[in-house]
Amino acid sequence: MSRKAKGVHTSPEKAGVQNLPENYVETHKNDPKSSNDLMTVWNKGFENRENYKGQWTEETFAKEIDSYLQFCFTKDVKPCKAGLALWLGTSKQQLWDWETHKEKYGFKSELIRDASQVIEMSYIGRVESFPTGNIFLLKTSHGHIETSKMDVTTNGKDVNNADEVNDLVSKLGLDKKTE
Repeated sequence: MSRKAKGVHTSPEKAGVQNLPENYVETHKNDPKSSNDLMTVWNKGFENRENYKGQWTEETFAKEIDSYLQFCFTKDVKPCKAGLALWLGTSKQQLWDWETHKEKYGFKSELIRDASQVIEMSYIGRVESFPTGNIFLLKTSHGHIETSKMDVTTNGKDVNNADEVNDLVSKLGLDKKTE
């Protein structure tokens, strides 16, 4: 029996853009504007690396983080830690160190944590309209855990000893490994 319906891929040849929502390709294509925006971030990193050589003051560090976020929101570029690292002329590892070692980095740690929260809010805003995004958020940010429960009884009575449980598991075939 063959089943063909929109959204069901029956072969690699039939998978593709025809299954995407209307106007998806047009609104999600890589255009020269987005490439220019990426080059702006890239070039800003070289400028910041040269200007500060890692010797940021609290004021200049806050200003550059703000400039990155302002750039993202005015250019409709999605903010991310990789972009922030590039903008600052450093690495994602260095951002992580700044964020997680407050005793060593002081104001840098606090400012990177604040920027991370803005970036996280941006991620949340992007995934909330998708069911899988909501599931992800529930699991990662709200402690939701998926569980399965099995109620094992014998003739309506609770199973009270390990031998009875093992016998039931064996009868159900739950003790066999699957490949």
